[in-house]
Amino acid sequence: MHVALVRRHFTFKKGGAEGYAVLVARELLKRGWRVSVVAEMADAEGLPAGLSVHRVKTVPVKTFARHLLFIRAARRALNALDPDKILAFCRLDRAHILRSGDPLFIHWLRRHKPNPADRLLGWLNPKQRSLLQLEERVFRSGHIRRIIALSHMDAALMRRYYGVPPSKIVVLHNGYDPQRFNPDLRRHSQAVRKELGISTRPLILFVGMDFKRKGLDIALSAMRRIKEGVLVVAGGGDVRGFGALARRLGVAERVVFVGRRDDVERFYGAADVFLLPSRYDPFCNAVLEAMASALPVAVTQDTGSAEIVRPDCGVVLPSDPDEEAVAAAVQRLLNRKESFSEAAHRIAAQYPISKYAQKLVQLLLQT
Repeated sequence: MHVALVRRHFTFKKGGAEGYAVLVARELLKRGWRVSVVAEMADAEGLPAGLSVHRVKTVPVKTFARHLLFIRAARRALNALDPDKILAFCRLDRAHILRSGDPLFIHWLRRHKPNPADRLLGWLNPKQRSLLQLEERVFRSGHIRRIIALSHMDAALMRRYYGVPPSKIVVLHNGYDPQRFNPDLRRHSQAVRKELGISTRPLILFVGMDFKRKGLDIALSAMRRIKEGVLVVAGGGDVRGFGALARRLGVAERVVFVGRRDDVERFYGAADVFLLPSRYDPFCNAVLEAMASALPVAVTQDTGSAEIVRPDCGVVLPSDPDEEAVAAAVQRLLNRKESFSEAAHRIAAQYPISKYAQKLVQLLLQT
């Protein structure tokens, strides 16, 4: 079986979805499949042996049209490769299977811009209009045979906005790499705390690439009530803007921005609680990675990851929680950290990447 994976960026260094595509490729190769990757950028470091990488060119400047140009170039590359199956990790309307890991743009706009007048003005924005048109074309495509939703929440949104038939959707929660994320990461705790200048104070960890959507402002507000804790923020985003917000809230001295990290697992090992008050996330890999690392988690019901969080390992907060509710959730987890940590790891252990890959293989064979 020759399967082609499509994602604009194919690397562990970019973000959750990009790194997850690498994990899937690795698992398919282990099963003896021929695997090709079509990408604009593929980082050679960390890529599995035996992988055939086909890089396509778009334009060298930042523009909203770059993604559209990548889709066009990817189609040409796929025609030349002629694989048995195409598994897309991005909005590609000619795939056999679409793994819908990116947020539904139409839903995020409704959450981010609830005022109809604002949405109407946004329609005049060529970037917004083109992305909405692409998304609709993909989810209404007759070429795509199956769509992998990362959560039941996102499956419901696909049906709601685009009328995707339930029979076309398969819900597969993400898997994680047990060799990288596990309770043994606690061995890094002392070294990481020394690097950050944190001694015995509770370390609350936030990991995300889109600070606004992931609810970093909510987390910062909650720090006004978590007087003894330190919030460590790992990931890429508007550090300057959110750093200014932390100063306005009077919590800047207890917030540490560490940027994008290739060694994010070390921070899981040093943390006491994982916090993600996201406004919308199909399924955040970081939640599962934190649980696998024996971290209790506090998340909102607006992330699909909440579907695997049980009362004995974490707290599921309502949409747009206030700072008092977030602080109370974090304090509850800190008070029962040991029992919550054990349960978090036990639940996460049900979702190794190998089990996910086996289900994906069956889906590829059946589609």
